[in-house]
Amino acid sequence: MLTLRLFGGFQLVYDGEMVENPGGDAGRALLAYLAVESDRPHSRQELATLIWPETTDKESRNRLRVTLSRLRSALEAIEQLQGAEVLQVDREQVQINPDAKFQVDVRVFADLLFESERHAHRSVAACYVCRGRLEEAISLYQGGFLQGVSLSDSAPFDEWSSLNKERYQRLVIEALEVLVDYHLQRGDFSLAMGYARQQLNFEPWRENAHRQLMNALALSGDRATALAQFQICQQMMLEQFNAEVSPETITLYERINRSELADGRMKRTHNLPAPATPLVGRQEEMSQIQGWEG
Repeated sequence: MLTLRLFGGFQLVYDGEMVENPGGDAGRALLAYLAVESDRPHSRQELATLIWPETTDKESRNRLRVTLSRLRSALEAIEQLQGAEVLQVDREQVQINPDAKFQVDVRVFADLLFESERHAHRSVAACYVCRGRLEEAISLYQGGFLQGVSLSDSAPFDEWSSLNKERYQRLVIEALEVLVDYHLQRGDFSLAMGYARQQLNFEPWRENAHRQLMNALALSGDRATALAQFQICQQMMLEQFNAEVSPETITLYERINRSELADGRMKRTHNLPAPATPLVGRQEEMSQIQGWEG
C-alpha cells in the first residue's frame, strides 16, 4: 500500500520506506491537493493556476507538465509493483486513480467520522462502536494538516491548505469532545481527562472543554483540582475575550464546591431509582446492542 500522510507534514511511504523528492515542493503540493480533492478530475489549467498563479498560462502549464513528469517518475517503480497507475493523466485532466492502492490519512480520517455520523445509534456519545471509530480517527491526527508545507509564490494553495487545517482541527476537537462525554458516562475519568486536555491544547479558551475537565476531576474525587480548573478557565476567558465565564460554568463550579459531584458519581437530586447493574466495562454487551440498533 502506498500511503500519503498529510497530518503533521507530508510523508509519502511505500512498504515502510519514504518516497524521496516526489516532484519537489510543487510536486508535493500537487499530490496533496489531488489526494484530498480526489472525488473528481481536475483540469490542467485549474491545477496550473493553483500552483503557479503568478506566471502566464503558458508558463504555468509548462511547469505543470514538468512537475507531473517528475511525480510519475517517482511513482513509476511502485506503480509497476502494484499493477496500477496512481495518477491518471491525459491532455486535459489529472486525477488520482480510484482503483490505485493508495491510502491517504485525511481521507481515512474523514471516512471514520462519516461512518460514525451515519451509524444508527441513540447518541454518538453512548455508542461503543463509534467510540472506536473516533479514537481511530484521533490516532491518525499527528499534527496540523500539511504542517510546515507551503508555497511561497502561491496564495491560492496556501489558502486552501489553511482552510483544511482549520477544518480538520475543528473536527478533531469535536471528536475529542464526544469521547470525553463517552468516558464520563462510563466512569473512565482518566481517559476523559486526557481527551479534555487535548482539546485545551488546541484551544485553551474552549470553555466546554474546561467544564468537561472539571467534571472528570470532580467525579474522580479530585475536588480541589476541579475548583482550580475553574480559576484557569476564568482567567483564560478574561485574557482571550475580556469576558466572564458562562452561567453554566459557574453552576458547575458551585455544584463541585458543594460536593455534589464526587467519588465517581453525581449525587442524585431526583427520586428515580439508580440502575441495578452498571454498564461500565461491559463492552461486549454494549457492542452487541449497538449492532442490533444498526
